[in-house]
Order: sequence, then C-alpha cells, then structure tokens
Amino acid sequence: NQAITLRNTQGFAQGIGNLFIQFPDIQKRNIKLISISGQLMQEHQLEHESTLALSPTHLSSGIYFITVQTSNERQTFKVARW
Repeated sequence: NQAITLRNTQGFAQGIGNLFIQFPDIQKRNIKLISISGQLMQEHQLEHESTLALSPTHLSSGIYFITVQTSNERQTFKVARW
C-alpha cells in the first residue's frame, strides 16, 4: 500500500498557501477536515483525482485532523494552522 503525501504543510500552517494531499492512485475517496473540537470544517468527495488542495483561508488558528476514507481503509493526519 503506497503512502498518501501531504505537501506545503508549513505554508498551510502560516495561512499563506494551500495544503496539497497527493494520493498514490485514483479511487473513490471521502476527505474530511475536522477541528480539534470535532467540528466538520470541509468535506470533499474525490473519484477521478489524485490530488486535493485545501485552503487555510477560512480556518482559525488551531489543530485540525484530515481523515481520508476509501472503501477499505481510513487514514488520519494532524495539521496545524497558526
């Protein structure tokens, strides 16, 4: 199983650039951005894309979790926004 890659985490944390989530293959995915308090901030459905860009523009400072769900696997990543 190949890894999911997060790119530009520093720019995202500083609020000056998108966070890019690169997937190793193309399949149906549900991606959620959830605040540390459990609030769903963004949700995306991907089926034919291998990259997703998340903007920090409307996010306040804090810790967030990105959950990537496929039909047979779920991965969670922690990211910061300063």
